Amino acid sequence: MNQVFQFTPRPSINHTETNDFVYINTAQPIQTDPSWGFILFNKEKGILSFNIRDGLKLRRYLDHGQLSVSSNNLLKAAMVMTLAGYQVRFESRQNQWDFFFSETGSFCFTRGSSTEDVFLASLNQFSNGSAPPERISTGDLAITIGPGGFATHRRVMHEQLIKWLGVTIEITNFFQPHQLICTPHGDLICDPEFVNKIFVNGIQVSNPKVGSFLLGYHFRDGQLASDGVLVLSDNEAKLRTLIWETAIGANAHNVRVLIAVLRLNPGALDVRGVGRFLGNESVRRVWEVLVEDLGREKIFCRETDDLNEVKCRTNREIVVLSSALWSILRAPLLIRTWTEELLYKAPPSEPALDTPFAITTKRVFDTLIQLDPITANLTITWVDHPLSSPLVYADAKTQRILLSKYWLHFIHAHNLSPCRLSDVARQRKVKYNYLQCDHIVLTMHSKIVELVSQRPCGYPPVYMVNWAIAVQQMATEKLEEIPRCVEVVGDTMDPSRVFVTWELGLSQQAVKFVQSGYHVVLHRGDCGVALVQLAHDGEVDASSPTAPCGCPHRVLGRQETQATFEGLFPMQAYIPVVSLNTKNSIYASITKPSNPNRPVSASPPQQATDPPEIEAIRREHSVKFNEDWQKTTFPVLFAQFTPRIGITGPGAELIGAFPPVPVAVLESPRLNFRFERSQYVSVRAHSGLGEGDAEQFILYICGIHVPGAVNHLQGEGRLMVTVFSFLRTTSLCLFHLGLTSLAQGQGKEDVGLRELLLHYQNFDTMGHRQDAIIFPIESIESVEAVNPTSLGPFEAVQYTVDPPDPLRTGYYCRFAVRCNGPPDSAVMMPVASHLLTHSKRWPEPQYISGAPSVIDLTPGCLGPAEGFAQVGARIDAAMGFDAVRNCTWKARYPYAKVYDGPIETVLNDLKRKRLNQPPSDPRSQSPRIILLSLPEKEKELQQWDRSLEDAEIFRTMPLIISAFTQRPDFLVLSLPAWVLVERAWLELFKGIWTLLTSRYAVHMRRVSFTDNGLAREGCMLVIKPKSNRPNRHQRPRLFQSPQHHRTSNHRHWHRPNL
Repeated sequence: MNQVFQFTPRPSINHTETNDFVYINTAQPIQTDPSWGFILFNKEKGILSFNIRDGLKLRRYLDHGQLSVSSNNLLKAAMVMTLAGYQVRFESRQNQWDFFFSETGSFCFTRGSSTEDVFLASLNQFSNGSAPPERISTGDLAITIGPGGFATHRRVMHEQLIKWLGVTIEITNFFQPHQLICTPHGDLICDPEFVNKIFVNGIQVSNPKVGSFLLGYHFRDGQLASDGVLVLSDNEAKLRTLIWETAIGANAHNVRVLIAVLRLNPGALDVRGVGRFLGNESVRRVWEVLVEDLGREKIFCRETDDLNEVKCRTNREIVVLSSALWSILRAPLLIRTWTEELLYKAPPSEPALDTPFAITTKRVFDTLIQLDPITANLTITWVDHPLSSPLVYADAKTQRILLSKYWLHFIHAHNLSPCRLSDVARQRKVKYNYLQCDHIVLTMHSKIVELVSQRPCGYPPVYMVNWAIAVQQMATEKLEEIPRCVEVVGDTMDPSRVFVTWELGLSQQAVKFVQSGYHVVLHRGDCGVALVQLAHDGEVDASSPTAPCGCPHRVLGRQETQATFEGLFPMQAYIPVVSLNTKNSIYASITKPSNPNRPVSASPPQQATDPPEIEAIRREHSVKFNEDWQKTTFPVLFAQFTPRIGITGPGAELIGAFPPVPVAVLESPRLNFRFERSQYVSVRAHSGLGEGDAEQFILYICGIHVPGAVNHLQGEGRLMVTVFSFLRTTSLCLFHLGLTSLAQGQGKEDVGLRELLLHYQNFDTMGHRQDAIIFPIESIESVEAVNPTSLGPFEAVQYTVDPPDPLRTGYYCRFAVRCNGPPDSAVMMPVASHLLTHSKRWPEPQYISGAPSVIDLTPGCLGPAEGFAQVGARIDAAMGFDAVRNCTWKARYPYAKVYDGPIETVLNDLKRKRLNQPPSDPRSQSPRIILLSLPEKEKELQQWDRSLEDAEIFRTMPLIISAFTQRPDFLVLSLPAWVLVERAWLELFKGIWTLLTSRYAVHMRRVSFTDNGLAREGCMLVIKPKSNRPNRHQRPRLFQSPQHHRTSNHRHWHRPNL
């Protein structure tokens, strides 16, 4: 039978327990008759005594021999307990009555001798000084249960005491858990009596038949149970993790309980799924307790490690951790493998400050301290004090802070906060003379900020708390912006020329905020400014060839990673510094002057490559960074393909009791302009509701609404407009860079200054009043009327397919982009057919029932072709086929035709009719789908940004469109997230632009692996161009869920709802 347990706080019975007695005061218990006084239980003798405060009535019944009384169920309980072998005695000051059964089967009470003072004397045996209540009246009565004068009578056990309290006097809240950790999300029950018991909203539920819990849990989410059974899900795992995090923060004992479960019972339901949701602070707490108990001198291994080899290589005591505990500690880089431990040696007794790590860390730390005026007045002194915490001493009066010099030593700083960038023993073999660990700098900086925020400084406490949060956030952002791996390289052909190179590093995470490029200064080796210039001062004269110190400098675009300096004196030593060209950006530099044009014979020998251990560490770090880039930067970049313009919903003011009033004309005193219906205006306004930078738009006003007569909270008014932006300056993700690169490659401007981009929300009503966008007047900064001569025929924007005559000066529009749509999908396409002249329109698509024909241009990627095959498509051919590498593809589709050789060569031969076209059925006119995929490679982001090897396939897009006699109806591109890195995106843009100018509609979707049932993190980009040629069909449902493909029996193809 399931238990019902009330976990909410409530009054409880006064309960006192010693080694000999249990004393329970029931004077005012819950659900108990108020006539009860107290209960006394002798543990050693096994005697239970119920002491009734008002027992006069019951005593009189006993004196008269009336046996029918069942006050508080005591007589019924006496009958049951006597049958169970216990002696039951009713006792008062004067008399005692023994309960027993007669030979005839009836029961009765027998009165014994007078027991005056025996009753009270027995009660006063309570040994801990907590005597029973005073003023016991003559009507008091005691009922004792337990062994009597006969050996057959049994002793009362402690468990029976608990049971009888509930049966006899209905005390249900006496048996509380010994330890209950309460949280807003539920409770953790640490009591042996509650092992493997699960409660949901106070009611016990059954456990799933897949394991057991080692502790008890109480959840407050009713959706976790179904038909009285606990449902194991991500929601249940998250709530259980939150409960564990609260328990971990309570005390170290709970941390040890969690560690024991993870080490000894990793399959227990208590820790299933905890590793995925456990926060970094809780994981660090687990790591600290584990190291405290086992010792940092031991070496930790996984279950799969070769322990004999580890023992021989390390000669240290081994501690084997389960895979569950290892994965939790490994995620935030708190634990190292035994091979990584070999890279770390004991730090020297007096760490020096002349290593690259110490110089770089101290330089960046000092810069962060100087950036804020509150911390700029602090005096930082580094002392030889080997403390685990960086802070040694602080004097608030003199504003002097002592920090441990050991935190500038690579190994000691990483003992409690390890990472995998490199190790100090091999610093001289690292490729770059630059080494920086941001987390070490942030640890020291947070200690200083925490100390300053807690000392009295004349500011309110709330202000200092907010200041601390803002300063730490600023420090994180500044470190992310620092360029990495700065080098100065000489030119072997020209000694007067040097190159300064750097890598973008973590600054890619802030790519959408970086608009000003980089500032590079090539300081002479003896320039004093190079040592004191820590942060950008915001005042740079780009027209001057030199900085204020007289050293040459350059201001470059944000996509550049190299600066060239010419006309220099040969054999000169230099110190290059690089930062973002914004105020307070931190300069990155090398640690000592470098002579890039020094003769090779005078240069010390350099190692060609780093050791394998260093390369492995760097590669793992790059993979970790790439994963972070996918989670943070990639969604932000992709969301920029879908503009946010105007008000996306009607708003409360448009549906209230006093809606806005439509008018034909509206005067705006602020803008000094008169708005009229059916008018074109040029405005400079903020997209959305006043967010982001102002942008230039052309608006066609379909309607004007002013605030209602009563409601004055509707701003200056609303315009219902058709919105155009300028294609050359659009805010779409990296589009302006792609158009500039396209013009440079072709030697001509393919996009005119007057070409507009139409923003639409619904395809069927594109460009019409029904698709108008609600544009708030208060978001407009400036406005002017469009000259009718700039509009062309009929004083309107011309919708066209091909660019008009270059001599034409009117506004025209070829393409449209969907705005205000979901952030994980985007659409860019030629303008809808109904906006074009009749000669440029295409007929309505026709219904076709034939199965689509698929041609795979990248047979090395099996996934896309397999997906289409599973929904009934016909895989007809593969191009760029390699007989060795792609044999799996051929075995899966043995009847498909294959074309060997490079894709570009195959497509050229098809176009020139040197090869036969892929098989097709001209009678059914089956839609043709072309598949193109880029494989995911474990490359660093910087390599993707510099190498165009994999992105060159997009240059074949014109051939893909023109090589086939049957023009492809759909192209499905499955691409990794790195195609949005700037260099790769410029190549991809050329392919997208070719598709758009060839009248293809381009649909893009950001697809998460985990959302589609794949057990891996990350996402990919799916681009599906759709041909707008006549007499075709519907696109396949590429963006539906897998369940749709499994349940749908339709194989119909119509025009897509774009």
